[in-house]
Amino acid sequence: MELNGITIETMCANLRSMNNKYLTLSKILFAISDLILLNICLCVCVYLSGSAKNFFSVELITDLGVSTVLWGLSTWLFNLYDEYTIVKFKSVRRATLRSLVLYIAAFQIYAFLFTSEQHSALFLGGLVIIIVCSFSLARYTYKAFESVLLKFIEKEEAVNVFAIASIGGHWIQLLRLMPLFRENNVSFISTKSSLKETVEGHQYYQVPDANRNNKVNLIKCCLSIGARIVISRPKVIVTTGAAPGLFGIFIGKILGVKTIWIDSIANVEKLSLSGKIAAKFADRVYTQWEHLATPKIVYAGNILEG
Repeated sequence: MELNGITIETMCANLRSMNNKYLTLSKILFAISDLILLNICLCVCVYLSGSAKNFFSVELITDLGVSTVLWGLSTWLFNLYDEYTIVKFKSVRRATLRSLVLYIAAFQIYAFLFTSEQHSALFLGGLVIIIVCSFSLARYTYKAFESVLLKFIEKEEAVNVFAIASIGGHWIQLLRLMPLFRENNVSFISTKSSLKETVEGHQYYQVPDANRNNKVNLIKCCLSIGARIVISRPKVIVTTGAAPGLFGIFIGKILGVKTIWIDSIANVEKLSLSGKIAAKFADRVYTQWEHLATPKIVYAGNILEG
């Protein structure tokens, strides 16, 4: 198998292609403009609803402060201002939508619990409409900026990659992908502590072993992997299965991480159950048997060859 056929290196190279100077400046301007736009929307809604007679009132200042914190948490969780997001319009749209959904839900809860008298249902409904319309316009305006930004992207930088696999054959196949991880910061996740010795020089995280017969451990495994993804903020997740990898694919996709599933070579007659589920979420799914390839399932060779 030609390892380059698995396009992990290509995906990582695209993510690394950024110039720090212009990237940092664009991220700062992007974040500040979004925050200003968001709080302008809030002030406009306050003015139109007559909720606050004084724009310097404690209530409004508190709302703006809470709004800023909630937006910061929402954008951080969905990587809205990460380098691999802001250089691609589709990624910006997806990350913005996810951030807005979380922000609006959290602000609605805050308003209901702490400012129920001040903010009516009409106010909150109007806020949603104003924010969605404003950000939709802003994002399509940003599309013009995208082409300008890409012209200044030159420097390559390491990408944070999570490589996840169960013990046994899944782990062996994952290790065969090591040549594709060159020049990237790779962290490995599996279910046995002794596997750390096989990836010396790389960060290794152990998670609880899990299978469909042990529902409690499945939950523990999912929560453990989810926590690692949220804390470490990988840009790419690649897995050869099984349950831990599937959890990584699902959580990563929700958070906007690039995800790659490589089905085990042992699945000769059909795609694994986990692979079929991963195909609904992962950015790329590979089979190691040509006769199992479909328009959505890519065949690029065999990991254990070459």
